[in-house]
Amino acid sequence: MRARYVRIKLPEKLMLKVADISEREVYGYRTMTEFVVEATRTRVREYELLERMPCDERKRSIPKRLIEKQGGA
Repeated sequence: MRARYVRIKLPEKLMLKVADISEREVYGYRTMTEFVVEATRTRVREYELLERMPCDERKRSIPKRLIEKQGGA
């Protein structure tokens, strides 16, 4: 299953955050690598949720709804 997510494309917004972290340490992460690892894990979780249940009754993707409940990001 791991090979399935090897070529995940991260959104441009996320790549800009990574660039920002490389210049100065923000967002509570110690290193850029730590941020990229966490961002990739989050992205994989979103893909897995979408595979299981593509949308709810309001036609909104589940990851967006979960992210809103967690307080943004």
